[in-house]
Amino acid sequence: MKPIFKDVATSGRFGGVNFGIVDLEEQQEIAKELKNDGIPKADLYQGGKRVARKEGACEKNVLEDWLVQAINNLGASRPRLHTKLSTTSISGILEENACIKGKTQAMCMGKFEDRRKRPLMLPNRRTFKDLEPNCVFQPTEDDPGILIGRANEGASYFDILLWNSPQDQPGKVYFSIDFMPDPTKEERFESAMFSVAFGEDSVDGEHYPLMIQDLYPKDEYDMLERGIFNTERFEEQDPNFADDASSAFSSVDANRTPRGRATSTVVRGHGIHSQTAAWSLSLDSDMTTRRELDAQYDMYVTLPSTNRVWIQFWGKAVLVKGDGGKHRSTLKIGSMDKPYERILDLSVVLRHGENGGQVFADI
Repeated sequence: MKPIFKDVATSGRFGGVNFGIVDLEEQQEIAKELKNDGIPKADLYQGGKRVARKEGACEKNVLEDWLVQAINNLGASRPRLHTKLSTTSISGILEENACIKGKTQAMCMGKFEDRRKRPLMLPNRRTFKDLEPNCVFQPTEDDPGILIGRANEGASYFDILLWNSPQDQPGKVYFSIDFMPDPTKEERFESAMFSVAFGEDSVDGEHYPLMIQDLYPKDEYDMLERGIFNTERFEEQDPNFADDASSAFSSVDANRTPRGRATSTVVRGHGIHSQTAAWSLSLDSDMTTRRELDAQYDMYVTLPSTNRVWIQFWGKAVLVKGDGGKHRSTLKIGSMDKPYERILDLSVVLRHGENGGQVFADI
């Protein structure tokens, strides 16, 4: 929102107001408060105290109207701003969609529930909680991707990442699924599935279905023939960084190169011309040398171009323990009954592109 603040500060509507830049390095309390929840916000301070706040990303004119009203509410000691205040437009936008539905919600931070110390009496099939339901992710060239789900048992985990390639068509969005069994134990992932539905996030709060035009991969041969992008892009995390409910943020390397990849996994993907794509991953019974899933799988779907995509997804993976494979745990990120939800804001991507949109998923 930095450009909007700058535009507002130079607006003719605030001729009697002096704006300045606050050094957050010197204002640690303010900095801590601003960074806590990840929600875009505008604060008005007087005498070192916050007297008004507006949360959620908004259009410039809405922010100006709010600031005019907030300043005029400070009291008679302050000269009132003699500017046209469109209270109708403020109430209209807030009533219509809370300053565009979804944007008033928290921005995605990559939080996830960590279960390194699962109580013995709890079942190992319990679904992992969504700590950021309906959060908004807005990919940019500097920040193209984020973690949207993780499930673990001990040090073994699988996760789902959502990202957008700046070198591709605007709206082309990827998902990556990573499998990381505990390297110190005899554990491996033997199968998984991932399902994701898409809709257009509209201002009236409805989610109108977006029909999938293409998806990748349809099978293991499609992975080799088409390929997508090298996804060695996410920073490694310290596996011992947390013991309880935790959050993480994965950065993405924007300098990726196309590549195809062979796999010993049986891959099945379907969902073209529908709202929902689904992939299943399993071991090839004809392959005797490899007994686990690959470390990473990449997926995508092609959707009609739109600014805001509503995404509803869930996935699960089977973790096998011990050399005999007798002990199995099913790790779940959401479920068919209680899927995770995210809002993908492609407005920045579409502003910098000219072509239609694709959405990619990477497991």
